[in-house]
Order: sequence, then C-alpha cells, then structure tokens
Amino acid sequence: MRFDFGIVRDKNRHIWPLIYKHKTKEYKDLQLIFTIYRKYRSYEIPYKHSHLLPFYWYDSSAAKKDLKIGTLYYPSLFRILNDTANKSKTYRFAELAPEINLLNITKSKTGLYTQNNLFFFIWSKNDVLKNKNYFIVFPIYWYYHNKYRTTNTFFPLYRYVKINDRKEMNFSFYPGLYFYKKENNTTRHSLALLFYHKKKEQNGIAKMAHKTVLFPLLFSNNNTTFTKFTLFPIVHFDQTKDTINPASNLVITPLFWHHQNNQYKRNFLFPVYYSAVSNDFKEKYYIPFVFYNRTYADTNLTVFPLFYKIVLPTSPQNSV
Repeated sequence: MRFDFGIVRDKNRHIWPLIYKHKTKEYKDLQLIFTIYRKYRSYEIPYKHSHLLPFYWYDSSAAKKDLKIGTLYYPSLFRILNDTANKSKTYRFAELAPEINLLNITKSKTGLYTQNNLFFFIWSKNDVLKNKNYFIVFPIYWYYHNKYRTTNTFFPLYRYVKINDRKEMNFSFYPGLYFYKKENNTTRHSLALLFYHKKKEQNGIAKMAHKTVLFPLLFSNNNTTFTKFTLFPIVHFDQTKDTINPASNLVITPLFWHHQNNQYKRNFLFPVYYSAVSNDFKEKYYIPFVFYNRTYADTNLTVFPLFYKIVLPTSPQNSV
C-alpha cells in the first residue's frame, strides 16, 4: 500500500493548500496558501504574473505592465498601467471596478494624448492626433470638440453648438433666447414656451431631422447620422447610423452602462457585474466573487476564495 501526500519526485511540490510548485519547459508556477501569494512565468510567451493579497497584483506582457497596490483584484487603492502598445501610462486611485475610479491620469509619451478624471465630477481628455477633446465638470459644465462639431454647455443657462461640415452654429441662453445661424441665414427666437422647444430642420441631403427639448429634462435628436435621447438625469441613449462603424451607448444612472461598436461590447451593472467582449479578449466579473478573463495568451477564472484556474494554449492548470 502506498500513500501520496502530494509531494512528487520531479522537483515539483504539491502540498495543497500550503504549497503549489510546478515547473515545466513551458512555464513555472509557485503558489503559497492558496493563492495568497503566487508567482507565475510563461516561457512560451512573454508573460509574468505575481501577487500577494491584499498587498499587490502585478501582470507583465509584451503589450502592457499592470501593477495594483492594496487590492483583491477589485477594488484597488492604487494602480499603474503601462500600455506599451499604445505608448501611454495611466495612474488610478481608488479603482472600484473597471473604468470606475476616483482619480485617473493617462498620458502618452509624446504628450499628444491625455485623459483625466477626478472624484466622478471632473473628466478631461485631449487627443491631438484625432483632434478630439472634452472637459466636464459634472453636472454644470460640458465641453466637447472634434473635427466635426464643438459643443459648450453651462447647465442650465447656456449652450453653444458649432457644426463645421454644415457651417451651422446655434446658441441658447435659457430660458428666453435662441440664436441659430446656417451659412448666410440667421434667425433669432425668443421662446414663448420657456422650457419647451421643438424644431424640424432640413439638412444638406434633403432629409428631415427631428429635435425635441423639454427643458431641462428631455433632450431628443434624430437624423440620418445618429439618434440621441436623454431624460436627465436618469437615462441617456445615443446610436450612430453608420453601417461601417456602428456605435451605441446606454446609461441608466447610476446603475447601468452599455457601450458597443464594431470592435467590442461592454456592459456594467453597478456594483455587481461587468462584461467586455471583442475579437481579442473576453471579460466577465461578478464582483467580488467571480472573475473571468480570456485573451489570446491565456484564460483565467477565479471564484473567490474557493477556486482559481489558468489555461494556457498548451498547458491548463487548476488550483482548488
């Protein structure tokens, strides 16, 4: 009769749940006290991982380096993300869930791209290459600019919109003044219904566009390019009508966010569920218990604190 205590003779050690040590030609893996501490390295692809919960979590690959401090994966007290593929570096403080944090600072090495947010109230982004930027002080000030249009809003008193390709500009000062200009035609309106404005206009390709405003609650815009609907401050929906590059967004404050385009799809149900799917990766998080992540390099599944699994293209590994 023979007994197996999990100690093997090929320099690997399996004394679960205290020690898991495994080394092959493809990878090496060390885990202590399931998996309070883990150090993993793949020899087939440039990938390294280590963590010591709840102190830090570190991932390194050819595309990025990701360090979280004070973390159980989510939430994290501090995070540094170095995106070598996009040549940018990101600092985040108090990251509660993916894309949800109290402070975010992102900047490219060339300085042509910056993105920041602070305490859910201030957002800013400047992309020189794409000629796109915005600045928001929620909920009173909104500024957006790209090569097609510029929008400037000081809620609830003032709004300015300039559309470059249609040579169109309009200005609103609530509750009584509306100014509109298109090429050489100028119109001014003093609204009798101060909190309601509805307009139908004809754009450059002889199609009807519909705009409806029930100030300050309802904003609706539907034309041949996009559809937008806002019921402030609860619901916002926008969708492009571009068949080549379609995109849509849905926000139901403060619980649900949805974004979809032809490259990826994201859903977030605060604070318990997050999913993201593209051709390159798939992520699903049932916070704080289940975390699933699949990329071209590997597949990770964690059911905290009972189960962890990583699957590489040539060598699956499980920890229970």
